[in-house]
Amino acid sequence: MKPILIAAFLVLTSIAPSKAVILFRIDDFQDGTIENWSNGVAAEPLNVPNNGPLGAGDAYMRVVADGSGSGGRLTVFNRDQWTGDYHAAGVTAIEMDLKNPGTNPLTIRIAFKTDRFGGAPGYSYTEGFIIPADNIWRHFVFELDGSLFTAIGGPQISFDELLFDAPELRILHSAAPSLNGDPINNNLGVDNVRAIPEPRTFLLVAACAGVLRRRRQSRR
Repeated sequence: MKPILIAAFLVLTSIAPSKAVILFRIDDFQDGTIENWSNGVAAEPLNVPNNGPLGAGDAYMRVVADGSGSGGRLTVFNRDQWTGDYHAAGVTAIEMDLKNPGTNPLTIRIAFKTDRFGGAPGYSYTEGFIIPADNIWRHFVFELDGSLFTAIGGPQISFDELLFDAPELRILHSAAPSLNGDPINNNLGVDNVRAIPEPRTFLLVAACAGVLRRRRQSRR
């Protein structure tokens, strides 16, 4: 087997659950849990066993907000497998499938805080993705480029420095860049949250994986 195929094979077969971000990490919620995501209040996200992007049997995470009080914001965060060194892992983007089954359009962003305490500063995606209220799954890619993020609360480190040891990743709805999100009575479907490399590397590994798959099939 050629060295490049061996390298691709090792990358793909080494993908395993971890308490730090790893390349090609994917949260698909097929284990029946919400995979360590939380919103820190009583109205925790839910695991829905059907009607993900693939339909029957495809689970996803539903995030719910009622527009008031502690559960009023459509915000969810992860302090486990999406923390750590994104640079060392080779992660340059986060992709995910999202749907809006509510009655109001949503503007979805990702954000990183510099610490876990309330009011900690951080960075929010500058241009959020607008999702109409039509209950249709759509695929989105958030590039981890500092020029695409807005500083919130006066962080003392740059976005690039933060990604060497990120303590928290957030997915939220907000009309403007934010770390906490806006109050809204709505819910959000989230599935297939995945850490990916820069596009050329991703295409190369995917092509190598396809070669390996075809070779295995031809030997059967």
